[in-house]
Amino acid sequence: MIVSGVRSSWETFETKSYTINEVSKHNTKDNLWTYYKGKVYNITKFVDKHPGGYIILRAGGKNLEEVWKENNMGWHDSNYLVQNTLKDYQIGILNIETFTLPNESI
Repeated sequence: MIVSGVRSSWETFETKSYTINEVSKHNTKDNLWTYYKGKVYNITKFVDKHPGGYIILRAGGKNLEEVWKENNMGWHDSNYLVQNTLKDYQIGILNIETFTLPNESI
């Protein structure tokens, strides 16, 4: 599925939609994808640049937000540099049909 959009007032782009299953297959140092807040990222080229070393491999094919929480790195979620860096690696969005919203307790 291709989704069209506008990145800025002068630039248009087409974004591919991926399932969680597709993303999960990209989980090696030479082919590393992750997803975060509905967006899909190919972070393969960032692996060797990552300041924390190869801990980034834990994110392969997974929800980046959950990986950060599991590894006590939740501060990444609000860090400007992290968020800005991620933008450079976005390759698409998650197919909305492949993930569910968390249940809210009453």
